[in-house]
Amino acid sequence: MSRGRPVVVGIVLGRLGGVYVMLFSPMVDVLMFQNPLATDAPEWTTLLPSHYATNVLFDAVFTSSVDAWDFGAAVAYAVGLLAIGVLVFYRATDVE
Repeated sequence: MSRGRPVVVGIVLGRLGGVYVMLFSPMVDVLMFQNPLATDAPEWTTLLPSHYATNVLFDAVFTSSVDAWDFGAAVAYAVGLLAIGVLVFYRATDVE
């Protein structure tokens, strides 16, 4: 999980709301929407944080190669969230 997402969620929802969202949203994402044993996931689940990371994980475990696109997308998603988190944290703690 990227460090940027907790910063953004905590600033938007507050401490308690941010904690609940950060505890339950990854579980719902991975267990319900990225579960390979479930039925086919809707197309919009590709926007969720664990989609590409789950694909890379299953490729690494069950095949002899990893799809470079999925790996790059997982890294780009994490870096993008980190950049957004740094920007939001900087703006929220900016002292003039």
